[in-house]
Amino acid sequence: NKFNEKFIIDSGSSKKEQDRVLDLYGETLFTDNDFLNSKNTLVVPNNFCLTLPVHMARIDGEYLYEKSEFRYLPNLHIVNSKNKKSVDKNSVMTIFYTSEDKNAAIEANAINESLPNSTIRLVKDPNLKTIKENLYGSNIVHTIAHGSDGNIIFNGYVIDGFDYCDAFPDDLETVSFSVCRSGVVSQKEAFPVEHVSWSHNLLKRRVKKVLTHSWDLGQHASNSFILNYYSNYNERYIAMKQYRPSEYGGYMIWGK
Repeated sequence: NKFNEKFIIDSGSSKKEQDRVLDLYGETLFTDNDFLNSKNTLVVPNNFCLTLPVHMARIDGEYLYEKSEFRYLPNLHIVNSKNKKSVDKNSVMTIFYTSEDKNAAIEANAINESLPNSTIRLVKDPNLKTIKENLYGSNIVHTIAHGSDGNIIFNGYVIDGFDYCDAFPDDLETVSFSVCRSGVVSQKEAFPVEHVSWSHNLLKRRVKKVLTHSWDLGQHASNSFILNYYSNYNERYIAMKQYRPSEYGGYMIWGK
């Protein structure tokens, strides 16, 4: 289809071509442009919407993320679920990053410098043992690494993505991934009872918010998005319009 052609196979296709695909997406999702404008929108995605997020659709020349704040949920039951109240209100963030890519260190240090009031641990090329040792007291975890075949790769350390998530404590405030295909959802049936993904795994353990990306990331777009996500959240998408949608369009924020 047009999405695979312009976003995956030829991710370097022009912004104009990619925007046209997203115009068609908006026309398909919302007949007669009947998207109800609201400040906040909750989506329980299925099928293709798990790959191309609804907020990337365009109506009247605008992305839906310009019209509303989108969050994604695996089901509506999570709306009524209770999270453990945080005892420590101070933000303690652990950033795991790979030394294999210099841009990973740049992103990690940029986040550190942009959050002077937070306690931030920078951990290079961790293994599972190191990960568990460095999460004590953390309520935010960010990962900058390569992703391949469901694994997270830190300069030679290959860790299964689900094992990686299982190393995290429950009730975290935020978990985010600058990892290609971190948002891939296993779906063997047309309408499965339950999806399988890193984000779904973490939400089951009462993580409040999870940020993933469905396909390969553009490095510079990723750095820009993540920096705004943590330091200037309400304006995180403004800077993204200079990039092609294929470079950042797979980001999904899961949680209430």
